[in-house]
Amino acid sequence: MLTCKIHGDLIDNLNYVDQFTEEILLDYKRTHESRIRDATHAIENAKTTLLLVQGRIAGRESVINEEAVKQAIKPRWPGSDSSIIIDLNAYRISEGRAAYWNAASEQVVQETRDLLKKKLTKEEIQHVSVFALAPIPLLVLLGHELTSRLDLDLFQYQRSAASNRWCWQVGQPGSDDGLNPYLPEHIVDVEDVAIAVSMSGIVERSAISRAIGREHLIYEIRAQRPGPDFLKYRAQLSEYGTMLRSILTSIRANVTSVKRIHLFLASPASVAIDSGRSFIEKADPEVFVYEFDSPHYKHALTINSARKT
Repeated sequence: MLTCKIHGDLIDNLNYVDQFTEEILLDYKRTHESRIRDATHAIENAKTTLLLVQGRIAGRESVINEEAVKQAIKPRWPGSDSSIIIDLNAYRISEGRAAYWNAASEQVVQETRDLLKKKLTKEEIQHVSVFALAPIPLLVLLGHELTSRLDLDLFQYQRSAASNRWCWQVGQPGSDDGLNPYLPEHIVDVEDVAIAVSMSGIVERSAISRAIGREHLIYEIRAQRPGPDFLKYRAQLSEYGTMLRSILTSIRANVTSVKRIHLFLASPASVAIDSGRSFIEKADPEVFVYEFDSPHYKHALTINSARKT
């Protein structure tokens, strides 16, 4: 039994042999070992894998600062010296062309599935921290591939933050930081349902109708004060996820003929990822994801296409 010199001299002193019996010393040893095991386990549980997703937005490259994200994850810590980076900046094709969405989608799917394989083989990945700056449709796809089964935290780039722009704001949302759901006044059984998210800006309903071109219902989640700096608190993202899943539950129950969900997002990156995670492969129809190409929305990619009603 190893101790420091002071306590070693104390327990070896014959004058204290009745005070420090073998039973007492072994109990001290067991208590200390248990405390160390608990502390080590807590540290291990705080380990995370950094996933950085960066790509051109409106033709401009996006680069995520690795040192900044390492500060943002505290009290978690990186489980590896190197981050997993899905880098989509190399694509020079315009986002307005189908070839771009096809090539970039394939890369997102392949590299995300490689990440999940590491989790399934227990290769050091138990938790993931996600930081993303890339076109919104690709981030919806990323979320869908990550699925809701993976334990992860989403982070949002804060444009107006004074210091580390990847840190969520401390505190709770105020009265102007809430979200409101808007459901159709009359539910009719149609094949097409639109979900609009007006958070960074407003998704105009006329633009939705032009993009779909068929009879449809519209469900909307709208920020009380939409704008590029709306999403500041982690609790707002949690509220959004709860609201979206409630809408999806309502669609499954009440619009039984739905064959396609059309997703229109004017939202931050983290909301796009969370949206993709919310669709259930065996419960929801295919989801058409749109990109805003002013003044129109254009279909960029489709998720959940394996399940067609």
